[in-house]
Amino acid sequence: LGVHVSTVFRWRHAALRAINSGDQTVLKGLVELGEVGLLYSEKGRRNLDRPARERGIWNLVKGLSARRVCVMIACDRSGSVFSNLVPHDHPFRLDLVKGVLTRVMAGATVIASKAKYSPYASATRSLGHTYQFAPRFGVSQDELHHTLTMQRYGKLFECWLARFRGVATRYLENYLAWHRCLHMTDRQRIYWVISRTLHGCVT
Repeated sequence: LGVHVSTVFRWRHAALRAINSGDQTVLKGLVELGEVGLLYSEKGRRNLDRPARERGIWNLVKGLSARRVCVMIACDRSGSVFSNLVPHDHPFRLDLVKGVLTRVMAGATVIASKAKYSPYASATRSLGHTYQFAPRFGVSQDELHHTLTMQRYGKLFECWLARFRGVATRYLENYLAWHRCLHMTDRQRIYWVISRTLHGCVT
C-alpha cells in the first residue's frame, strides 16, 4: 500500500484507543470475576532499567519471580466482557477491583474464587452487589455458580496475545480492547456501532 510499517502501527493504536474509550459494555445477571497474570514488558524501549530477558526455556523459570501485571476480567453469561489492566506499580487495592465492578448493573451477583473477606468480596458488597464464592476449578453444587466462563476467556486472550510475540505493557490496554471487540457477538457489535453513532463518534 506504500505506507510505512511504523505509520500503520501508530494508526492501529489510534484506532484501538478509540475503541477502548468508546466501550460502553455493561454486565448483568451472574457476573464472573477473576484475573490473569502477565509478565511486565518494556518491549521496544531502548533504555531499560533492568537486564534484558533472554529467550528460551530458562526465561520461563526466571519469569516466575519477574515483575508481573494483572488483568482483571469480568464477564456475564450473555457473552459481555470487560477487562482492565491493573498498573504494575500499584498494590492490589480495593479501588482497582471497583474499577471493573462499576460496569456491573444493580442487582447482579458477582462470582469469584476468592474468600469472603478478599478485596473481591469487599468491593462487591460496598457497591451493593451480591457476592458468591465458587471453586476455582469446578462448579458449585447447584452447577450455577462457577468462573469457568471467565477462565475460558482468559485462556483465549492469552493464546490470542501469543501471536504478537510479546506486547509492551504500555500498549496492553489497547490489545485488551481489541480482543473484546473481536469477542463480541454480532448483536453486540450492532449495538456498539449504533451507540457510537448516536454519540457522534461514527459518521
